[in-house]
Amino acid sequence: MKILFNAFRNTFNYKGKTNREEYLMFGAIFSIILIPAYIINLLFPTIYVASIVSIIFLPTTLALTIRRLHDTGRNGWWLLPPFLILCIIIYLLKIKPDSILVIPVFIIESMLSILLFYLVLQPSKEIPEE
Repeated sequence: MKILFNAFRNTFNYKGKTNREEYLMFGAIFSIILIPAYIINLLFPTIYVASIVSIIFLPTTLALTIRRLHDTGRNGWWLLPPFLILCIIIYLLKIKPDSILVIPVFIIESMLSILLFYLVLQPSKEIPEE
């Protein structure tokens, strides 16, 4: 639980670094919290518990991922391409839900997300002090 409290305490801290253990433990705790929320959504479709939990965790997850990217020697702008592609998917689904264009865009989004996950799981880089 210490990892969860540290992550929430540093929600708006985009500077610094986060190690792999903290990042993966936060993801595991988030998943453990999200599974019952989805079950509640299945049982009571009018209650949006999973959406509320996801929105609460979103800023913390973004900050944690940006700090993890800093720890691997990259900057937080690596998060931008997957989010832009996700916005394109949402736009395409909104204007034409049965559009065939969603499939290749979804494949691109999946590949970018896998690349980002690979980059986040890279070992920490020691930055030499000058």
